[in-house]
Amino acid sequence: MLNMIKMDIYRMFKAKSLYVIWCILICLLFLSTWLTKNEYLDAVKNQEEYRNETTENGGDTETDMDFGMQTVVPTELGEDITVFDMVFANIGGKNIALFLVIFAVIYATADIGSGYIKNFGGQVKRREGLIISKASALLVFTGLTLMITFLTQAVSNYIFLGYLKWGDSGGMFRYMAVELLLHFALAMIIMTIAILARNNVFSMIFAICLCMNMMVVVYSGIQVLAKKIGFGNLNLTKYTLMDKIGSLSMNFSSGAMERMIGLSLVYISIMTVISMYIYRKRDIC
Repeated sequence: MLNMIKMDIYRMFKAKSLYVIWCILICLLFLSTWLTKNEYLDAVKNQEEYRNETTENGGDTETDMDFGMQTVVPTELGEDITVFDMVFANIGGKNIALFLVIFAVIYATADIGSGYIKNFGGQVKRREGLIISKASALLVFTGLTLMITFLTQAVSNYIFLGYLKWGDSGGMFRYMAVELLLHFALAMIIMTIAILARNNVFSMIFAICLCMNMMVVVYSGIQVLAKKIGFGNLNLTKYTLMDKIGSLSMNFSSGAMERMIGLSLVYISIMTVISMYIYRKRDIC
């Protein structure tokens, strides 16, 4: 098992797509910081106008269906933008999740599409170990991606803002630890779908639509149908990972943390069992 995990992690670091995705992510974080700085400075200069627009439009905004991806910095006008503010904005905006699911699709099906899995698949006594090794590699990728996000954000804050303020350091690392688990659970879902479908195009489209909140349409349809048959209080969105990734606050309670961790572990366990079953039944050799 340990050798399989080492092999998959080694294969992951040999993949060119890994470094392409990280480079694009770093560029996006720099661009996001630069745009945020310009928008923030404009808002500060026109603070009165900004407040008037907020007052006029604040009561007419509906956010039941929020499609797309938004990077919203939770900084009050006049305050300094911290690293935690920007990390929170990019993670909550699902920018990191988008790169994560793209790599999960590419990595999960790379050995199947190339036929490389036939070189060692038949020699493995328990094929379930192949899923554990893939999952371990994705966990390493998720952790490194969040670390790169944090470091890049600190550098970009210093370059574009001219100062470096961390914010609530303890809260930031607590937040990122929970988001690590949520993002890993998301990667497991996408890996399972990619293995099941064996089609990179479909898996990639589904993963991107998931990050773009397009599945809200499906959830709403199911809720309408459930209401007609007598389940009026059904709300699927509160059980989805994308909702939790986007709605997790900077200062969440211990109860919220327990719910997030519990939901993540449920998804990870279910996806692991399904992936193992697919590998056990499917002819991969």
